[in-house]
Amino acid sequence: MSGAADENGGGGPGAPELHDAGLLPELVARLRGAGLDPDVEQLCDALWLARWTRGASAPGE
Repeated sequence: MSGAADENGGGGPGAPELHDAGLLPELVARLRGAGLDPDVEQLCDALWLARWTRGASAPGE
C-alpha cells in the first residue's frame, strides 16, 4: 500500500504536517480564544473556508 498516502491526500515533500507541527491544535485554540468552541463539523468548515480564502501571493512568489 505504498500509494495509500498519496490517494488520501497525504501530501508529498514540503506538505505541512498539521498534527505534528501543532497547527490544528493552534487553530482550535485561536477559535476558542475568539469565543468559539467548534465541533468537528464547524472545524471542517473553517478549514475548507481557509483553503479558499487565502490572501494574494506576495510579489515574486
